Amino acid sequence: MRRAHRHRGFTLIEMIGVLAIISTLAAVLVPNVVKSVDEAVMKAEGEDLVALAAALDSFTSSQKIIPNAAGWVAALAGVTSMSTNKVNLNERGFRRGYYVDPRFFTATATAFAGYTQTNGRTAAPFSPRIMIVSDLTRNAPAAPTTAAAFNAIWNQSAGATVVEGARVRVQRIHLGSWFLPVLLTNQFTSAAAYRIDGGGAVSLPAAGAGGGTGVTRYLLKGSKVSLQKPPFPTGALERAVLITGARELSYVSSGGATPVWSWSAP
Repeated sequence: MRRAHRHRGFTLIEMIGVLAIISTLAAVLVPNVVKSVDEAVMKAEGEDLVALAAALDSFTSSQKIIPNAAGWVAALAGVTSMSTNKVNLNERGFRRGYYVDPRFFTATATAFAGYTQTNGRTAAPFSPRIMIVSDLTRNAPAAPTTAAAFNAIWNQSAGATVVEGARVRVQRIHLGSWFLPVLLTNQFTSAAAYRIDGGGAVSLPAAGAGGGTGVTRYLLKGSKVSLQKPPFPTGALERAVLITGARELSYVSSGGATPVWSWSAP
């Protein structure tokens, strides 16, 4: 006799039980998986922001330019292996923010137009700070236009329009050490000259009856100052000095000797 086989399927109760178990496991596992993915993405994003800060340093040091919000993406892409799209957008495809302190150069808040060094600045920047902001859930908000709004984000104080957290990162860049004071003096009776990087000759007037004349210029680190003998502006180049720290550059004579350019150590 042939043995009878009974075929049995899932009952409705068993099916409901299985679905309940799956739902419970999903409720436990999915948030942890999402959290792990977010943490991995944010870690990669943090590394990208550090790389962008280094790229800004490299670009400014080599070009003697600090880009504004309209030019920062192209500028940083030009000194990294990142495409402009990679610079502009974060790991989730949202636009990063490039915020410049409205009081970068002066105590009066104004839109930062960018900076291209020519003959240097006569005063140190007032608050030379920049932030690169990334949010994994949305495009970065519009850049702050007031000192109070900028400070709130920088310090993460009340009223900040960007709040750091599990999905938001703020890369702070303080450029105070990028501008170095250089004092240039002339103690001779004829005008000497100096050049900043590839710029034109700038007169350093002859010493007056009361002694030498001098000017202070704040230059971006890595600037080259070329020092020329009199007469201005056609005097021969005597030396070129790379600015890596505060300097005093003087055209002087000692004991009736032929004047020479001298300088202090950084």
